[in-house]
Amino acid sequence: MPTTSQEQTGSAYSRTNPKHWIGVEAEDIPQGWMDDMAKRIFVVMNRNLIRLETAQSKVNDEDKTSEQIIKETAQHQRLASQIRADMQRLRKLEMKRQSNKPQVTVSDDEARDELKREIDRIIAAETSEGSTSEHNR
Repeated sequence: MPTTSQEQTGSAYSRTNPKHWIGVEAEDIPQGWMDDMAKRIFVVMNRNLIRLETAQSKVNDEDKTSEQIIKETAQHQRLASQIRADMQRLRKLEMKRQSNKPQVTVSDDEARDELKREIDRIIAAETSEGSTSEHNR
């Protein structure tokens, strides 16, 4: 079982223990880990969605009693609700993480200097093209 330092994480539990994550905020979680978890959640949701679609097509294909169909339909509805809830939680987490990212701002002077450099590059490119076309005549 992996061990963690209480000084590093603020928790006496290992990261595999659910109690480790109590009180952990979205900004406390590393960016790469969040991306991996989002991908894993999408894979699980996709798997559940495929399972739901397959099960729903089988309901119509097989001869079943109305009680079995009702039971399976209820299971499908629960699975669809779970997928929807997972998507909403993931979306909220992603929105919170995006809102907490530091915004990169560029001052007016920096933007003006960059625009001047770009204009100078364009003028230099036009001048060099014009001089090479005159030499070729």
